[in-house]
Amino acid sequence: MLIYSKPVSQDQSLRDTLRKQKTTFDHMEIKSLKYPKFPYFRSTTHLRNVASLPCQWCGMDDGCQAAHSNMAEHGKGRGIKASDEYTAALCQTCHYQLDQGSKLSKQERQDMWTEAHKRTYNKLKSLGLWSKDVPMPY
Repeated sequence: MLIYSKPVSQDQSLRDTLRKQKTTFDHMEIKSLKYPKFPYFRSTTHLRNVASLPCQWCGMDDGCQAAHSNMAEHGKGRGIKASDEYTAALCQTCHYQLDQGSKLSKQERQDMWTEAHKRTYNKLKSLGLWSKDVPMPY
């Protein structure tokens, strides 16, 4: 990485160098990205199906929500929810503990979500509610 001490606007040769570097970079073939673009899936029908199940963590059968994964490998980013196939049926209390609760460590939260998601996936498959257009997470 080059570090320049002069502001770009004061040095014409520096601007020319940067312009050449940009032009060279524009024509380079990028073989791999550190963070490739994630293929997001969005479906309100799928979210409704997930929310219709009882809580897949504690078993409560009233007022469940589709809780999206908080893991980057599932598409979670700053201000972006994970892809909809990575949702688990959780009651409001469990969803709160997963997202904002201070009683669980990060690893415990990930384990909780992963187990609830596997149960959600299996339950939807057994009820015939996992639509063919929803990508298979496993």
